[in-house]
Amino acid sequence: MVIIKQRIEEFKIGDKDVVFIDFSGFNNDKEAIAFIEASKPLIKKYPYNSIYTITNIEDVALSANSHDIISGWVEHNKPYVKFGVVYGVDGIKKVLGKTLKIVTGRKNLVYLSSKEEAIEYLTNLE
Repeated sequence: MVIIKQRIEEFKIGDKDVVFIDFSGFNNDKEAIAFIEASKPLIKKYPYNSIYTITNIEDVALSANSHDIISGWVEHNKPYVKFGVVYGVDGIKKVLGKTLKIVTGRKNLVYLSSKEEAIEYLTNLE
């Protein structure tokens, strides 16, 4: 079972509320789905268009069936997220990420290389 407190961290960058979501290492659809479902109330507690997210997707290896579930999660989070940064994206995940961005209509999302780069990006974001 996935423990949310070990995979989600809330902190501030200046006056920005940031939620760090550690999706890394998931290679089991059931665990990933359990994590997604457990994380929804945490995201939903924020006002609309108020939080910044940093999501780590390094070493994720889920089945093709999980794409719809992840799309639904992104769609669920969309009203609450002012801006999102995703890192750990390479190869086919980068292509899928860009497709997901188009499908969900997210214009407030970038893909970077590391957590440090994500924090720096959000620090400088107006």
